[in-house]
Amino acid sequence: GAIGGAQILKHPQLTSGVVYVDLAFDLRGVPERLLPLLSLFCRGLREMGTKRSDVVQLQRRIDLHTGGISASPLISSRRGSPEPAAVLVLRGKAMQAKVESLLDLVAEISMETSWGNKERFVQLLREAHTSGRSGLISSGHAVAAGRLGRQSTIAGWAAEQVSGLSQFLAIENLLKLAENDWPVVEAQLRELQACVFNNSCVVNVTADADALTSIDGQIEALLRRLSAGGGPASRWAPSLARVNEGIIVPSQVNYVGKATNLYRDAAYDLHGSAVVASRLLGTTWLWDRVRVVGGAYGGFCSFGP
Repeated sequence: GAIGGAQILKHPQLTSGVVYVDLAFDLRGVPERLLPLLSLFCRGLREMGTKRSDVVQLQRRIDLHTGGISASPLISSRRGSPEPAAVLVLRGKAMQAKVESLLDLVAEISMETSWGNKERFVQLLREAHTSGRSGLISSGHAVAAGRLGRQSTIAGWAAEQVSGLSQFLAIENLLKLAENDWPVVEAQLRELQACVFNNSCVVNVTADADALTSIDGQIEALLRRLSAGGGPASRWAPSLARVNEGIIVPSQVNYVGKATNLYRDAAYDLHGSAVVASRLLGTTWLWDRVRVVGGAYGGFCSFGP
């Protein structure tokens, strides 16, 4: 069904009185320059406080009325299309009697986050920078996979901007900017908020059948608190240049990756056997050749449909 510009999906399931709510907001209105800020933006929704509650009070309200609220970006390729599927997903759950409080909190963190808290956001930036530096050393295979993905598809490029090496490098610059010219970073966060949250979203609800019959009014109240409509989609147009890269990190382990776009380079038609073949390569042939025979750390193989 639909309420205004929002698509409403309902799934009657035996949930023992728990109501699960997901809201998916289109990210295609986000300019390229703001993508590296997106993961921190999602974390800030929960950890910056709002106009009504500071960080501690907000967390107490969430714990008191809900089973948790989370926010995360989801970026994926679309089958048969070069354009990616890109959404920010807000997820929450609560008992049926607490659904109104859950949706009130979702609206509050969407529209009333206190982005003016410089000290708190600088702390989040420093934590993200430390975590990213550690990941470069301990998860080099994931970094390599991200760098390869950014050369293959728009979705791979966007995902790497949001959570890969590109984001880590952007965080270094953001940290300096936040410490020296905070109003610029605050303006970027508010711009990102305006780009993402509007009532042209997808609302997914899973609950007992009787709970679903009475939830439309509560969803409608939530949608009224969001901005009307959505802005024009930004045209993400990366070059997808295919280049060889080497990244120097202080580690005794070398991570080497190679990838190709089977659809573009080999006219491949999707078949379920590809998942089986990639799993077989990773657990048998690559393991035997790289680790057992070659004595190296290990080998991985993955297929992204």
